[in-house]
Amino acid sequence: MTAPNAENSLPPGGGSSGGGSSAGHRRTKFLPFLIVLLIGLAYANSFNGAFVLDGRQEILKNPNVRSMRGWSGPAWLMSRSLTDFTFAVNFATCGENPADYHATNLLIHIASALLLYGLVRRTLVLPGLAGRFSGHASYIAFFVAAAWSVHPLATSSVTYIWQRSESLMGMLMLSTLYLAVRAHSSSRRLLWYVPAVLSCTLGMAAKEVMITAPIVVVAYDRLLLSKSFREMLSRKWHFYLGLCMTWAFLGFLMSRKLSESAGFASVYTSGASFSYLLTQSKVLLHYLRLSFWPVPLCLDYGWPLTESVGDAWLAVMGVVILGLSVLLCLRFAPAAGFLGFTFFTVLSPTSSFAPRPDNAFEHRMYIPLAAVVALVVCCVYSVIGRLVHTDRKKLQWYRVAAAFLTVILLMLSRITWSRNRDYVSEEVMWKDIVGKRPDNLRARNNLAAVLCERGETDEALEHFRQVLMTTAHLNPEQFKEQNQVPYEMLSSSPQNCRVSALANFGFLAFQQGDTDKAIACYAEALRLFPYSDVIASKLRYALLAKGVERDELDEKLRESITSARFDETWVLPARPEQEDSN
Repeated sequence: MTAPNAENSLPPGGGSSGGGSSAGHRRTKFLPFLIVLLIGLAYANSFNGAFVLDGRQEILKNPNVRSMRGWSGPAWLMSRSLTDFTFAVNFATCGENPADYHATNLLIHIASALLLYGLVRRTLVLPGLAGRFSGHASYIAFFVAAAWSVHPLATSSVTYIWQRSESLMGMLMLSTLYLAVRAHSSSRRLLWYVPAVLSCTLGMAAKEVMITAPIVVVAYDRLLLSKSFREMLSRKWHFYLGLCMTWAFLGFLMSRKLSESAGFASVYTSGASFSYLLTQSKVLLHYLRLSFWPVPLCLDYGWPLTESVGDAWLAVMGVVILGLSVLLCLRFAPAAGFLGFTFFTVLSPTSSFAPRPDNAFEHRMYIPLAAVVALVVCCVYSVIGRLVHTDRKKLQWYRVAAAFLTVILLMLSRITWSRNRDYVSEEVMWKDIVGKRPDNLRARNNLAAVLCERGETDEALEHFRQVLMTTAHLNPEQFKEQNQVPYEMLSSSPQNCRVSALANFGFLAFQQGDTDKAIACYAEALRLFPYSDVIASKLRYALLAKGVERDELDEKLRESITSARFDETWVLPARPEQEDSN
């Protein structure tokens, strides 16, 4: 990634005399290596991270990951097949050792950071921006890429192994845009357009949010490269036809395997769309707050739906103001407008009106965070350029800004290092989540399950009791719309959490020798969710332990589901005996 000729490569504290360009170039060529070094330091302790949340179920128990045989045929024709293939390669080379998976995630993140560096640098030397930024384009690009790459908010896409789908998609989106920009200034555009379309195609096989990539490329071209849509399409229609064809490829993949991701499917009813939209107004502002103040971070928020406008009107107004600001920038400040447009566009599949089982996840900010960081860094540079009029004072202020940004880089790296330690084990992560989000029922269920594996049944029972007491008010009718979602699925809905807690509470009762209580728990869970073969198997096993003959097992199972009743007093906290009053 050599610096374009339009760039003077003047360092923030350097002079501007003759020969400065050559000396500046010698200094800036080491910036990509410095980005890699910073990432390596910030994530050096991430290799000890465990498989958390979806990691075990979606990676280690995925048949397409555990065997390479399927990759000669139909495995490639599924949603997120590219992501699964990378996991399959990891499993084939190192089995269940998480260090190799983390190394792959880190390499993807490093590639993304370098692509972002090259993209920002080339953008700042475009004709419409070169007058303001070209003298320091490499340094601005460095601070953008470095701050983004070590930002703690990115850990949910890098240290969290399963969200390789997000970082891989992000890398391919950045690659698509970077190649499109390179093609614009090349005399042999086809050599850049073909890999750009290929990169976009691969991104569609990484994660469905890649559907926004062609829109982002079009916005960049129209706002920063072309004078009109007519000019853009007349010169590049074949390129954009290729990008549009990648949408058809994504549609084909999704038709083969309906995915529960990226806003394309949902366990919620259509009536929840408005509530979800209200909720996302709060979530978007929360994402922005974490972009500027990334503590505390939480892997699984269990964010509740906002049911009324009155509960979200302030957040809605904030998002509306942001949206109007982006529209104004699109007209009067195209570069800033593009960054705002990218932020909202990439988040739109998961943070708009299409309901998702989970209302908030930090990994969704992987690419939008780059837009926020780029806007902040470029604004700092622009403000200095506009307020300070002499070159000498400008250089002094650039030094101050560079020092200030360096301190921020070190602070972000330190927080990232600290955040990586929360991924060291499932128990540590779930305790971190429960501590930050005590009302997250899924987190309590999963923490209790981990504690059971460690033999800490007393603490596990307390968490199961908390879930069952919290969900005791639910009406059985509320479970009907959830009956197509397995109770084992990591969903934050109270219905699924109650079914899961009942099954696990019954299992602990069975282990403690209370077979009747176990049968009642399993029966209650099956009444609420009658499609779980796992719970039915546990109930059969409990009935056999009770002395039921095998030829009577099915009849007794149906009878138990009808007659056995879960007693809510079982989950009430123990009360000390009251003293007699005198």
